[in-house]
Amino acid sequence: MKILLLELNSKSGINIFNRILFDYLSGKDLEVKIFTLPLMYEPILDFIKFRENLTKFIKKKIDYENYDIIHTSSILGNFLDAHLVTFHLLNIDANYLKFASFFQRFYWTFWIRQQEKKSLKKAKAVTAVSKYTAIKVKEAYGILPEVIYNGIDLNLFKPLNLPKGVLLKKFNLPFDYLDKKIILFAGNATRRKGFDILKALMRQLDESYICLTCGLRISGSQNKIISLHNVPYETMPFLYNLCDVYFHPARLEGFGLTVVEAMACEKPVVCSNVSCLPELVVERKGGLLCNLSVQEFKKSIEFLMDNQLLRREMGEFNRKRCSETFDCKIMGDSYLNLYKNILGQ
Repeated sequence: MKILLLELNSKSGINIFNRILFDYLSGKDLEVKIFTLPLMYEPILDFIKFRENLTKFIKKKIDYENYDIIHTSSILGNFLDAHLVTFHLLNIDANYLKFASFFQRFYWTFWIRQQEKKSLKKAKAVTAVSKYTAIKVKEAYGILPEVIYNGIDLNLFKPLNLPKGVLLKKFNLPFDYLDKKIILFAGNATRRKGFDILKALMRQLDESYICLTCGLRISGSQNKIISLHNVPYETMPFLYNLCDVYFHPARLEGFGLTVVEAMACEKPVVCSNVSCLPELVVERKGGLLCNLSVQEFKKSIEFLMDNQLLRREMGEFNRKRCSETFDCKIMGDSYLNLYKNILGQ
């Protein structure tokens, strides 16, 4: 079986998803290739004349007809007539559109929506990375995708049992932080991710708190928010292990990969009670789910910081939950079985 994973170079969770799936499938002695398009291709995929020439060029370059399975995102499925398309996020979700700019609303509603419709017509199978995303796809397009949760490498994301001082040194952080209560926010500094909520929260927490942040589009350090900028993927487990609580105030998530990565490192989570996040975090067992309220987030974080035993118990619960539900082997097996079904094997 020859498999092509097609992606945009968005440097996002979708690229991590493909990397994890590639490693799994390669370990099964299958012939797998990831073909990455420049991010600039996304808004020009449907200019008819340009698209025809571009498609011919790409198909020739990757030997398109030689693959048994072409698997890509919902946005790119139309581009190479993919057999399988995966919805990682539905940007036209009404719960988020109200927070988007006019340009974003126009682009997602009238451009991306058309690409996704065409992808669905050509695909032989459709998946979504969470139940929430699947339901939203059904509402938008009348098709209910099969849900396959994203998986992570539990050998990479795990408790490291390293002293806090060693972890601080890893990131060149001052040893004064040994006495700080450390929150971690991993994600872009956008409204969708709730970065504005994080800034408001840190203004209200006292000086014993700091928040470490990282991401591709992250602002500079400010008001107890310490920006580590773009932390390499292989280094992220050290960062998760350094924090006391993982904080994720997103307004919309298709899956929430960083939440599960933190859970696998035995960390409790405080996150918003929206979209797919309640599917990941079990309330009162693995963390605390909150309304999009700064005061509610503040109360929950302070409660967990004052309860070290509860934090440890939640972390242990989260690690077990990840091994049962979010292991990359579970995800890989599910996709491999789906590929075989598409091919009638």
